[in-house]
Amino acid sequence: MKRILLLKPPSPTLVNGKISKLPLELMSLASALSSKPFYNLLVEKYGSIDKKASEYQIVIEDLSSLKSLSQKNISSLECFDLVGITSTTSQINQAVNICSILKEKNPNAKFVIGGPHASLAKEQLLVYNLFDVINVGEGIESFPLIASDILNDAPFYRAENIIYDGHRNYKDTSKSLVSINNYPLSSNSITLLDLSLYDTSGFIAHDGIIKTPIALIQTSIGCNHNCSFCSIPQIYNYRKFVCLERICEEFIQYFKNGIRLFHIVDDTFSDPFGRPLELSTLLNNTFRQGMIEWVFNIRADDLVNRYLDNLSGNNFKNLVWYFNQLSKSGCRGISIGVETGDSSLLKRINKRTSLSCVSLLTDAAKEAGLGVKWYLMVGLPGQNWNSIFKTADFITKNVPTGMAVSFFIPHIGTEFFSDKRIKFESNNFNDFLSCPEPKDRYQKTLKSIISTDVMNNEEITKARNFLIDTFLENKGKKQGVEKCGL
Repeated sequence: MKRILLLKPPSPTLVNGKISKLPLELMSLASALSSKPFYNLLVEKYGSIDKKASEYQIVIEDLSSLKSLSQKNISSLECFDLVGITSTTSQINQAVNICSILKEKNPNAKFVIGGPHASLAKEQLLVYNLFDVINVGEGIESFPLIASDILNDAPFYRAENIIYDGHRNYKDTSKSLVSINNYPLSSNSITLLDLSLYDTSGFIAHDGIIKTPIALIQTSIGCNHNCSFCSIPQIYNYRKFVCLERICEEFIQYFKNGIRLFHIVDDTFSDPFGRPLELSTLLNNTFRQGMIEWVFNIRADDLVNRYLDNLSGNNFKNLVWYFNQLSKSGCRGISIGVETGDSSLLKRINKRTSLSCVSLLTDAAKEAGLGVKWYLMVGLPGQNWNSIFKTADFITKNVPTGMAVSFFIPHIGTEFFSDKRIKFESNNFNDFLSCPEPKDRYQKTLKSIISTDVMNNEEITKARNFLIDTFLENKGKKQGVEKCGL
């Protein structure tokens, strides 16, 4: 039986030794590779072949918590026919290093790389002369076909969103031929993981009670927005939704395998705004109160206002009711992409959110007993100290229960990447670190790798530390800094 190794490189932002969340991308690929019905559906949609679906021995190696490869017995990663690796920009040097070592030990093995960096910087990866296939875009519909072609010595003609030996042959990214509701459940592959590697601190920023690893739940692909700093529109020109019943199935499958904590990772899960309520009803009918906890990301935009416009009465009270309903199904909190407390800067980065809506959501969620985590950025073009002080003032007036302050790093393909107001102080991808992972959100050893037209990299680093201190000071007045984690 052919053997496939799915790898995630060490994460340079992981500090405390435990991996924060289960590897959704690797689990999804493993489930897709293991499903014969899904493979047959891919063949039906992308063209007929002579070969039938093959059975593989699949191994997942999540190396996120390794500080160096010397800590890992590389011999345990040998003797595979195909190696698939996913990588962000900050992980790419580690990914190349791992694959170089494995290529030496497995000269006949084939190597496929995917993930955000491969999709955004495909041409750059050709210089390594290391990867047999660079998988661009969503890999669920292409990787099983690539694997079959490679392992059955078939021509590369079905999976079209790849670069192979420098020849570009892309799938039209505006199309996806398979319904997302036919994608196999990522939870089907949980038995391939060593769960002892994963953090069990729970939802600290949301005052969670349950302590298990956290499963990531993806409920859609793509985005209707076009924020200036975001790379998602560069990867997906379409949007697909997972039906709520299918999402509930994912919860159930994870639950059967001991997972009780769930983070819905889509930034736009609350589009439409009633969608979380509908899922909450399904979860309420499936799990007894206290059996699970879940959190989700929410946009503070016109969707909230349109939802409230259809209700009578006080907007704040209506939102408190909304969040109270969610809490009955185990919802522990929300996360908001605030980015900045400077409204003029929000407009310039095309975020299309409002600070008044952030305040309303934050206050209502806290009133309902939910945690509220904010995501903020420092180092945006045009963001000076006056803008930073506005953000600090906004934190002081609203005080979320948790916060992640990230250095802005322009993604390849976004409008900011070639912005002349931005200067990279390092071209080493190892330095492309935006924010530590939980539980180390508030450690201040990271340094900005960019300077802008109004702040140099040292000032940007100080700005991040200043916002963290502002949050911890105000948070500490209420609960103590020990409650300021994930």
